[in-house]
Amino acid sequence: MKPLKLSRSKLDEFLLCPRCFWLDIHGKGPPAGIPMGIYIVIDSLQKKYYDKYRSKGLPPMLKNKLPFKLADEKLVNNFRKNIEFRDDDLNAILFGKMDDCFVDDEGKLVVIDNKTSSGEPSEEFEESYKFQLETYAFLLKKNGFKVNENGYLIYYIIDRESDFENGIKFKVKPKKFKLNTEHIHEIFREAVLTARSPNPPKAHEECEMCLWLHSMDDIENINGSKYKL
Repeated sequence: MKPLKLSRSKLDEFLLCPRCFWLDIHGKGPPAGIPMGIYIVIDSLQKKYYDKYRSKGLPPMLKNKLPFKLADEKLVNNFRKNIEFRDDDLNAILFGKMDDCFVDDEGKLVVIDNKTSSGEPSEEFEESYKFQLETYAFLLKKNGFKVNENGYLIYYIIDRESDFENGIKFKVKPKKFKLNTEHIHEIFREAVLTARSPNPPKAHEECEMCLWLHSMDDIENINGSKYKL
């Protein structure tokens, strides 16, 4: 039997709502959202910017903000393609693609993720972002790398005082998080078992998609339809 492959983002979906996660895995979920083209372009430009200054330690926008250097090109290119962990007992694979990473003065890898924003993120979003960093740190450790206990979100916040004609500027704000990777394997295990269950789990009480589908179900039932989620 082929191993079940779950991406890092699929673990996020599982935590947000196990039912929506199950429906998506079984091809019964809502259609995928439209990719945000401008963010894809910015992500590509950020990578090129980092690569341009890779041999010099840090790019100018990050100098004096962090006490690290960028990881070497070969290592980062591998991380950008894929980094994975296979659990033979579960016959499942967890994988992800990292933006980049730093190296501290002890040679340990420092997990980072770039976030482009129009303003300061909410605590709710930051908790999800922190989980991303922890998942990447888990994957690195499982592949034999020594990892710094802290990870960083690098916020590129649009400067609202920018002159549109002369180019939009960004305020760069790194934020440090102490990472805990001990729970990642168990969450991965729970997600795999949920995905393989013949029946969907209960809807998350705060899931907007489930609430909307439930309301639509009620409407259809009132109209005499046989539709049922």
